[in-house]
Amino acid sequence: MKKILQEHAVKVGDRISLTDSAAKLRWAFINSWQVEPQSEDRLPAFGTGAQAVASPPPTRSAVRRKHQQMFKQWSQARHD
Repeated sequence: MKKILQEHAVKVGDRISLTDSAAKLRWAFINSWQVEPQSEDRLPAFGTGAQAVASPPPTRSAVRRKHQQMFKQWSQARHD
């Protein structure tokens, strides 16, 4: 952070406003962050990842539709 502050220090004679300087400091600080990679914690919907036929988004969509269908059947049976 000290390095970022030194790089963006405003000299007395410069015509940079305080808000411009603050914005540059803010973005320099934000851009210096390093996000660590996240692991894939979702379980495959149908078997293991090697056995899955479709890519994850279509598979999740199919599972969602199946859940909606099962809920509809359950809901209708409940109201009968």
